[in-house]
Amino acid sequence: MKHILVPTDFSDDARNASHYAAHLAEKFKASLTLLHAYMLPTPVSEVPYVMINAEEMQRENEEIARVEAEKLGSAYKMKVNYVVRLGFPSDEIEAVIEDMGADFVIMGMKGKGTLEKIVGSTTTSTLKKIHNPVLIVPEKTAFKESRQVTYATDFSYEVHPAIYQPLIELLKAFNGQLNIVHVKKNAQEEKEAAEKQLGDLFKAVPHQFQIVNDSQVKHGIQAYLDEHPTDLLVMVTREHRFWERIFGKSHTKQMVYNTQIPLLVLKDTK
Repeated sequence: MKHILVPTDFSDDARNASHYAAHLAEKFKASLTLLHAYMLPTPVSEVPYVMINAEEMQRENEEIARVEAEKLGSAYKMKVNYVVRLGFPSDEIEAVIEDMGADFVIMGMKGKGTLEKIVGSTTTSTLKKIHNPVLIVPEKTAFKESRQVTYATDFSYEVHPAIYQPLIELLKAFNGQLNIVHVKKNAQEEKEAAEKQLGDLFKAVPHQFQIVNDSQVKHGIQAYLDEHPTDLLVMVTREHRFWERIFGKSHTKQMVYNTQIPLLVLKDTK
């Protein structure tokens, strides 16, 4: 973790995510950049009004971003960079990652007021579009060291060790315990195969396997989290089928919005 990127809409929830990111940047001695992407307003009324031009809007947003970066940098005694771009948020996130070499993205759960649905779709679009790890921080969730980490997996895909490196780094940094949770009806027979598949991968960090018997994956994961205090929930996406395979389309946002646990999404593109 060398360069953390934090997309922001200047809302309280995005600001909370930036503080979470600052704690991690401080721990890993990583650089930190705030990104604000905006769209020009589209007239929806026949009533005449003064249109703000792109140059003026850019200047105004840059000033707000500058103040945000300076306040954050002052609070954590570090340099915080900022970037302001005109464009669709997920597109600009992808572009800034490529331009600046950011290797880790941290996003707040919700936006400000009526922007909630837009930011929700931005998070979903970002997860589908970029290949970098994305840490989603729920609203009002303060930073906490990741001592107890739950990795929820269905064991349905080939393991590629490189994608787990950010998780291993976090576990080592905070002396964390990894709990590898698999939910399936009558799943005890799969425990031996799971230990063989992932045991060597996580041999450098404390870990254990938990098999949860439940006919519904989402319910089983939530039940486990309710019974076992967790600082960080980890999941792996594989192309675009992950969310539908694990939760079904109707449960995706519900899971993300309802949990008060930061969610780290690792992307397997191989």
